[in-house]
Amino acid sequence: MSHQPFANFEIVRLEAMIIGLEIDKEQLQRDIYHLKNRKTQIHNKKIELLQQKEQLIREISVLRETKSSLVNETKDLRKEMLELRDTDGSNDDDTLCAVCYTRKVVKWSTNQGQMVDTLDKWSTASGVNWAWPFERQLALKWPAERWD
Repeated sequence: MSHQPFANFEIVRLEAMIIGLEIDKEQLQRDIYHLKNRKTQIHNKKIELLQQKEQLIREISVLRETKSSLVNETKDLRKEMLELRDTDGSNDDDTLCAVCYTRKVVKWSTNQGQMVDTLDKWSTASGVNWAWPFERQLALKWPAERWD
């Protein structure tokens, strides 16, 4: 009977360990549940971001096509401007001496020697109505070029 108290103590200790393990098991199950939910949330967010990426790729493609179209239209407009510059062969005062686009607003010159500050005034001073909104944007954005 001398071993009885030790055996009882050992049984109580083992029962406490079992209870502790059961508590740990329940906590682990809760943790697993939360991790699975988090994994699902991350997966759904990943799908959403991939869809947004695909949408942005489509929008970029449309913008590239639009840019290409505008570049081609600009080239065509430049050709038309050169053709309209002196259609009758004479070099009268209303004909432009040069068409310049610069990154900054600068003074523009006509054959009459007038210096004007904006494309609107420039087109009025030259007698040619080329001051479409698209042209004004070009005047502010394109590098300096000159057509003679």
